[in-house]
Amino acid sequence: MFPKPDRFDILIFWMGAGIDGVFTLTIVIMFAQQTSVELAMVSGGLILAARRIAEMVAAPASGAIADKFGVRRPLIASSIFVVAGFVLVGMGWLVSGSLLIVIARGALGTLFPAAVAHFAPAGVLQPLARNQTWRDIGAAAGPLGTGVLLGVFSPEVMHLAIAVIYAISFIWLMMSPIWRRAPE
Repeated sequence: MFPKPDRFDILIFWMGAGIDGVFTLTIVIMFAQQTSVELAMVSGGLILAARRIAEMVAAPASGAIADKFGVRRPLIASSIFVVAGFVLVGMGWLVSGSLLIVIARGALGTLFPAAVAHFAPAGVLQPLARNQTWRDIGAAAGPLGTGVLLGVFSPEVMHLAIAVIYAISFIWLMMSPIWRRAPE
């Protein structure tokens, strides 16, 4: 039914599930715990708008950085920002954590396809299509899973769990032979 995921696909799945699911669905709830519902809605709207603005700015900037220094370094930095953002949001530092997440997501929108193309052992189109498929699966499963899990876990716990899962997935990617073997 779906193409078998590789390590890049698993990582982008968790990015989609975490950012499009856990983060997007719970950030307003978390703000509402600290402020009025009205201010929480405005804050959530600003963060979601900032995500699109960050994609417009960070995507071309990260592409230029990857062209100059290779795709590994900015991918590592952006992944660290994602993990740190999830941890900060999970600890209640909503604004700073959200900023890290939206900036990193903007960069990763360019860096994931660039990395998949860079590390592809042969043809590029099939790995790119598979990777984007798994991003979309994560972006669909994330909101559904978040809605179900909110009855069991707090948004804070969910953010911390996604931070751990994303970090483990990224370390697993860096341990792969293709990551270590490919030229910078």
